[in-house]
Amino acid sequence: SLTHVLASRAKCFLSLREGSDCIEDCLKALSCASIDGSLKKTIEVRLALAYCLNEEYDEARHYFRRHSDGDKKVSGCLAYLDKIVKVSDHKAKGDAYLQQGDFVKASGHYDHALKIDPSHVKTLMNRASCRLAASQVSQCIDDCTQAIGLLSANSDSGETSLLEQVLLPLASIRRRWSVMLLIRR
Repeated sequence: SLTHVLASRAKCFLSLREGSDCIEDCLKALSCASIDGSLKKTIEVRLALAYCLNEEYDEARHYFRRHSDGDKKVSGCLAYLDKIVKVSDHKAKGDAYLQQGDFVKASGHYDHALKIDPSHVKTLMNRASCRLAASQVSQCIDDCTQAIGLLSANSDSGETSLLEQVLLPLASIRRRWSVMLLIRR
């Protein structure tokens, strides 16, 4: 059926980290007249994951909440989403201060974000830039080294939530970030 085709293609888009295309196919699939409960749940969770890729966290939270009762995977995604929202807020504030040249305030926000999630690579990368701009060379090297280690760690760890796996950048992006970090270091 068309619903199954759209759901399958949405899964492919999600694997490719194409959030907008995944969202489009999920919404089309959900609008089909005949859809069973199990497939609807699968599509809605996929839709929530795609919204996370696009950093549309309120929409993602809406769909995760619909299925979090009694489902450990979905409730794990919801818990990780709450953490990511807090981290993203502090990272965005840090980025704004970094752009203004206020390295102290930028670093403070990056520090706070990393207390919430020490493995948030983008925040580590930006804090490394901040530290380099502030002539804190050894701290910059430490951040770069830590970020490179996280990028090269085994991403198939069974300890990560489904959302963490989806938000993990593709191998090509991880390689590009690693090269950038090596150069900065």
